Amino acid sequence: MKVLSNLRWLLFLLPMIWACGDIEQPPIIAQTPASIASPPTDIVITQENGAEVVVFNVSPADFGTTMEVTYIIQMDRPGNEFRNPADLGSSTSTSIEIEKDDINGAAIARGITPGESGPMEFRVRAVPSRTLSALNGAPITINVSTTVSFNPDIPLTLEALVGDGTKAWRLRPSAGSWGVGGFRGDLGFFPGATTNLATVRPCTFNDLYIFSQDGTFEYDAQGDFWAEGWMSVPGEGCQPESILDGTPSEAFKSGVHSFSLIPGAPGVMPQLAVTGTGAFIGFQRAFNGGEIPEGGSPTDRTITYTVTAFDPATQELTLSLRTADPFDAFDGVFWTFVLVPDELGGEVGGEDPAAFTLDDLVGSGTQAWQLKPAAGAFGVGPAPGSDAFFPNGGDISGDRPCLFNDLFIFSQDGTYEYDAQGDVYAEDYMGLTGGGCQPESNLGGTVGEAWASGTHQFTFQPASGNDRAQITVTGTGAFIALPKAFNGGEYEAGPPRANESVTYDVLDFNPDTRELTLVIDITDNGAVWWTFVLIPAD
Repeated sequence: MKVLSNLRWLLFLLPMIWACGDIEQPPIIAQTPASIASPPTDIVITQENGAEVVVFNVSPADFGTTMEVTYIIQMDRPGNEFRNPADLGSSTSTSIEIEKDDINGAAIARGITPGESGPMEFRVRAVPSRTLSALNGAPITINVSTTVSFNPDIPLTLEALVGDGTKAWRLRPSAGSWGVGGFRGDLGFFPGATTNLATVRPCTFNDLYIFSQDGTFEYDAQGDFWAEGWMSVPGEGCQPESILDGTPSEAFKSGVHSFSLIPGAPGVMPQLAVTGTGAFIGFQRAFNGGEIPEGGSPTDRTITYTVTAFDPATQELTLSLRTADPFDAFDGVFWTFVLVPDELGGEVGGEDPAAFTLDDLVGSGTQAWQLKPAAGAFGVGPAPGSDAFFPNGGDISGDRPCLFNDLFIFSQDGTYEYDAQGDVYAEDYMGLTGGGCQPESNLGGTVGEAWASGTHQFTFQPASGNDRAQITVTGTGAFIALPKAFNGGEYEAGPPRANESVTYDVLDFNPDTRELTLVIDITDNGAVWWTFVLIPAD
């Protein structure tokens, strides 16, 4: 066993080589009812079950009674006055063992770069078992040399989170940055991976989540928020923050709370926790293991988010929160939030889908579109953009080439043409048997004959406010991507209704890649949506 000594308290914790010797310090004695005069009497490095530990030996605090006392070793950055201390370990014994890895992780979480050294303050806190004031020992400054035990794939440190001292974050205003699904990182339940909610919910994407070096976490709603019925507020959508006054959800207004960051390790993801009544990141309702019920109030709780990704180059920080246990084929229910520093909030993300115009649809006069041959381009799920029901992330373009070669042609004069390119993907409702890709001529004389290549009409409705842009095709057998889907239902068998109109919402449009995402609700309650991602045909 090695014993560390240095009356100036210069100690390298967790280095390759440790100093040796004995430390002689005055005992910890209660000088007044609210203070302890000295730090731990000695610090010992030893081996316990193969793990190297630090043993802090303290002298008993004197509360003037024989009551039991719990001794806690605390650590914080110098000058922080233990406003955000790490409680490294505790014991009713005067010998407290703490694993070196725990000290290492806590030091990294408080800003020391992994693999480098930096000063930290340590103290003893003596807590009696009865209602007497706890006693805090005098702090000592120790130089901590850390090892690289953080997760190399998720290198989030306190310094990266708080910047020079305080750093504001907001949701990345683009598709894939906010939503819920059955797996960590999945947004299949809502709103789907390709949906950009930033323009639909601007009052959510302007929220600021502010982290400070002293452990303070501030939420700034910027004067508005996204109102939902469970919050006991009138109406839904973007509302003034002031309407929360006097409701069960009042604590969700802008406010100051606290946070802690637990660094990761190889194979272990970091965790970011916020504490306080109404403290949250991304979505007010969600907490570890559940969601606040209809009309419920937030409580003084800690919500811990798993950090699943952090890119120092782009500064994108991805958080995951599990709110329900596994069920069926899913790992549970997971919320995902992708944050970026506030100053980058206006520079990242896709374009506003409201910017999609008729000129984008018809090009210079006539434009042919086809399904993008990739995963996520054709599917059905419980929300716009989701394919969780089918094919659940699979790329089916190779299995259904006759579907992905179809052309959907829009012209300036309002003409819409469907060109099957000579083959179709056969299904029973079309009057075809055998399935798979078949010659288009097989539709002749069947109940699905009207779904063959043909010319129809279309109209375009630009986006307005929270209403998405819409494309409506009209004619017997007119459809985009999937014949059987129409607004509010699906055909179980042909023929299609005469001169029927089918309307598709423009969920997203990327002017750079020219990817156009269309969705259609086949229920009357928004429970099942088909999603199609189109690209211009060559």
